[in-house]
Amino acid sequence: MGTAQRPEVRIVTWKNEELTTDALPVHGFEHYKAKDYALAHAPFSGSSYAGGQWAAGDEPLYYIVSPKDVVIVRPRDAEDHISWLLQHGFHEKALAAVEAGQGRVELLDEVGSRYLDHLIISRKYAEAACLCPKILRGSASAWERWVFHFAHLRQLHVLVPYMPIENPRLRILLMSQHDKALALYADLMKQEIFDFIEKYNLHDAIHGKIVQLMMVESKKAVPLLIQHRDHIPPSEVVEQLLGARDKCDHKYLLHLYLHSLFEIDVNAGKEYHDLQVELYADYEPRMLLTFLRISQHYKLDKAYDICVRKGLLKEQVFILGRMGNAKKALAVIIDELEDIEEAVEFVSMQQDDELWPELIKLCLRKPEMVGMLLEHTVGNLDPLYIVTMVPNGLKVPRLRDRLVKIITDYRTETSLRQGCMEILKTDSVNLLIKYYKEAQRAVCMSSGEDEARERTEESSTNRDGRKTSNPRSVELKSRTRGSGRCCLCFDPFSIQTVSVVVFFCCHAYHVTCLTGGSVSLETNAGRDEEDEEDDEDDDASSRRSSLVRCVLCTTAAG
Repeated sequence: MGTAQRPEVRIVTWKNEELTTDALPVHGFEHYKAKDYALAHAPFSGSSYAGGQWAAGDEPLYYIVSPKDVVIVRPRDAEDHISWLLQHGFHEKALAAVEAGQGRVELLDEVGSRYLDHLIISRKYAEAACLCPKILRGSASAWERWVFHFAHLRQLHVLVPYMPIENPRLRILLMSQHDKALALYADLMKQEIFDFIEKYNLHDAIHGKIVQLMMVESKKAVPLLIQHRDHIPPSEVVEQLLGARDKCDHKYLLHLYLHSLFEIDVNAGKEYHDLQVELYADYEPRMLLTFLRISQHYKLDKAYDICVRKGLLKEQVFILGRMGNAKKALAVIIDELEDIEEAVEFVSMQQDDELWPELIKLCLRKPEMVGMLLEHTVGNLDPLYIVTMVPNGLKVPRLRDRLVKIITDYRTETSLRQGCMEILKTDSVNLLIKYYKEAQRAVCMSSGEDEARERTEESSTNRDGRKTSNPRSVELKSRTRGSGRCCLCFDPFSIQTVSVVVFFCCHAYHVTCLTGGSVSLETNAGRDEEDEEDDEDDDASSRRSSLVRCVLCTTAAG
């Protein structure tokens, strides 16, 4: 077994000061040396490098190459920088970066909303109210949502100086009575609150009442919140439910909401996927493996610790495989799950030949596993190789019966393969003989008078608009008329009104020359007639032409 450490990429300055370090997800790094890695870069797309900064779009793209993996290294873009600022609480700098055009325009609403949430949580109501005109701009629904939010916090007087009178016109006064009624329904925990919201379209007025709605009836509240997630973002729902620890089972309600949100939009609540791993493990473990396979936004180490703590073995195997620790995952399958079929499937999917010896070594600890391994690796691993690795003196249950079954299955497979090969050879020979006979046939073409009659019929057909053509006949005519002469009398076909016989070797003859000038053809006629008895569907001319052969080719073959 290798003992090499996981490779890392370290970014340093010209003064050898380390800026950042990233561990690389390389498979089988334990067995590699420094010389097994290589650093390469793509051709630079531009030459604008001034003041120690690359121009946008000209940043270099590097590749770290190992025997089994290629890791792409690229600089972070503006949106990565903005996300980093938000994660570390630098909301003001993130907003300034978006306003400076460093990210998509759509980010302004998201960053602004998170900045306002941050200020509200910090009880900086005046600062939040001052930023509302810049962040909310002309969105009436956004203004109304934040007006109700400030009113719920009893801080509406702080926002009033900044509220717009026109453009947009708000519906606050029209909705004031309904808002009071809604607050009353929420305080009394009445189920009629959902019908009241739908009847008067009060979706923008349920801010601050999310916990009450979930407590009244979560089956109705969850679809309502998800359907209007543009006005009630997931961050607001999660924040309120997390703050209701003393009122209800907030973690279960969080699970219901985030699970439904994940089924509708995988990326809608991606910042809460780490939390969802724990929620699935607590409330719905059977759904956790599906979630782990679909999501790409959770931390592997944290998810693995949760699965270990909860004893979720299959989930541990999947996470270890994604982390690149296939050997440890294989040990969990053999030692904990004791599922040899899953172990064989796991090794086959990893496409790593080094895992097969590891699987055999793990199975040798349990003699029964060795026998099961012999039964399930047929087609993947040579049973003889497994037997040779079994140490002397190890008693494998039912080893003789299993070896007999393997040999019997192998003989059956070999017999079936040989039978299929014989059938294939027989069919190939029969089809080749049939093709050879078809290639020997002649095609009888009509004389000049017949052609004139056909042209007359075709012209009348053209007038009716129902012309049909025979591409095979046209092709044969063009090929024979190209030579223009009989291969026996050498007279041009155009000077005689005699039918012409054409062979697939492109030799052509007058019918009179061919049937009257070749004595050797008659000796083969009887044999050809026997060959043609099966073709009952052929017409008289094709049967007659099949009794003759090309004089030149027959003579040359003789």
